[in-house]
Amino acid sequence: MKIGLYLRVSTTNQKNNTSLGYQNTLGMDFCKRSDYEYEIFEDVESGGKYNRLEFDKLKEKIKNKELGGIWVYDNDRLSRTMEVGMKISDLILENKCRLFILTVLCNLK
Repeated sequence: MKIGLYLRVSTTNQKNNTSLGYQNTLGMDFCKRSDYEYEIFEDVESGGKYNRLEFDKLKEKIKNKELGGIWVYDNDRLSRTMEVGMKISDLILENKCRLFILTVLCNLK
């Protein structure tokens, strides 16, 4: 299975420190241990927005069945608001996508 590693920080200052690199390392390590292929999607945007440049690409690949799962370091990397979180939950459920948070598989049924 191929999954999307979704890495996100809110500000350029966070981008310039180790946060994105740290998320990247943890995601790649998870995929290697689990024998998953992966593609990286990286945003420097607020988690309060549903439409973000790289996240939009990830959503399309989920809808087109090019990806079977999403990995994030923490749930707040996906969403910072209930409204956005509900839309993401719908995306995951409608597309029978798997969600991995750090090293935990979340089954949304």
